[in-house]
Amino acid sequence: MSSDVTSLSTLNKHPYYDRVAQTGLIPTFVAMLRRTGQRRFAVAMIGTTVALSLFLLLSYDPLGLQIVECRDEACRATIPPQFLINRRTSGYVFRNESVATTSQGRARRFVVVFDAGSTGTRVHCFDFARARSGDDGRKPFALEAEMFEKIEPGLSSYAKDPKEGAASIVPLLRLAQNFVPEEYHAQTPVILRATAGLRLLSDNVSSALLREVEVVINASPFRRVKGAVAILDGESEGLFAWLSVNFLRGSLGKDSSRTAGILDLGGGSVQIAVALDDNSTIEANKHLEIFNKRYSLFIQSYLGLGLMKARVSILDATDIDLSDRVVTSPCLPKGSTGPWEYMQRAFELRGGDAKPSSGRACYTKINNALFGQRSEKISIAPEQTMFAFSYFYDRAIDAQLIGRSIGGTITVEKFEEQSSGECEAGCVSACAKPFACLDMSYITSLLQHGFGFGKSQKLILKNKINAVEISWALGAALSHVLDDKTDA
Repeated sequence: MSSDVTSLSTLNKHPYYDRVAQTGLIPTFVAMLRRTGQRRFAVAMIGTTVALSLFLLLSYDPLGLQIVECRDEACRATIPPQFLINRRTSGYVFRNESVATTSQGRARRFVVVFDAGSTGTRVHCFDFARARSGDDGRKPFALEAEMFEKIEPGLSSYAKDPKEGAASIVPLLRLAQNFVPEEYHAQTPVILRATAGLRLLSDNVSSALLREVEVVINASPFRRVKGAVAILDGESEGLFAWLSVNFLRGSLGKDSSRTAGILDLGGGSVQIAVALDDNSTIEANKHLEIFNKRYSLFIQSYLGLGLMKARVSILDATDIDLSDRVVTSPCLPKGSTGPWEYMQRAFELRGGDAKPSSGRACYTKINNALFGQRSEKISIAPEQTMFAFSYFYDRAIDAQLIGRSIGGTITVEKFEEQSSGECEAGCVSACAKPFACLDMSYITSLLQHGFGFGKSQKLILKNKINAVEISWALGAALSHVLDDKTDA
């Protein structure tokens, strides 16, 4: 009997073991073998286990991820953990039933977009339905469905192992293959754009990573497109985010005054984009015609002012060779200690001597470190509708300033008040949020001193519009569909 149990343990090395193990079959079976000692029973149970394992393998995607149609976080919570790539994901499948019921028989376009950010890689699969010939030409496409999933860490974390970095996107690529109907694979473009995480790496390192990623993508059944894998420049990231928000709001094709500006705070960079009217005091640096309407836009991206990269600058942890360096900062709660890592750079942190941490000292440190030499201020009209997302939204959620499901609207002054509260709160024992003071103070400083917003400026904080994730990926997909001359 012992030989049977030993051979069974080799299943631990099988790539599909985790799924079977999570059902409890293998632990139960091993215990029963040890109790009975009956060889015939062992053989029967092995047969049963193999049969059930085959059933599981054939019933679900080989990656252990089941695609379901989820329209909200409540639905997401019902999916068993074993059917997720890992427990840090927050993916979903969205289907616009109003579009789906009216788009039958109309041409469809699928686009797969990988967003390779500094903290994780995300895949967005978009299903567009072309408008009928008699439909309003301002909106030639409608979004019928989207699939979204993300994994951690980001590609930039694989700077020393490009092949492993490329392999990290395979689960997401397989998800895309499952979402896009097989008959559309050959005509569906797949593109990957790396953002600030790779922009911060050297050219040699980022190029090596992207070459390996391109090999993986080219091996998929999707259509190859020229320049499928590349680094996304900051201006394009801002433009695509602006397109995404206004496409979802139904603002494209309307006057500039009816569009929304965007603020996108990532890990390595921050973007702002806004459409200008004749009364704007800002000079446009981008002109765009879409849905039969011409727009003059101001778009700016600031590399190094993303939240994670700003943390490094604020903590004065700029010497990346000294990975064990102890960094003391007034932006950290007094008495707090612990490690922090960003893009394979490890730092040992220690709170300052202030009691418990000084909001004013932290705020001053941030302004001197990041905005002391900045003379540029962006004059945005107070009445301008502005959407803020990514880390703006995440930190507002952490501080309970807005609701997770619907977001909310707050002023810049509210961020300022919250930063003071976070800095004065400190830590009673172990710090659950050691960066709360620093992050809120940085966001306040960025909005006021970086962008020049007044305290009364309102910001709409959301991560979704009409159940679709806000990101630059939708804008990139839409731009590709509008430019694509391939027959659908």
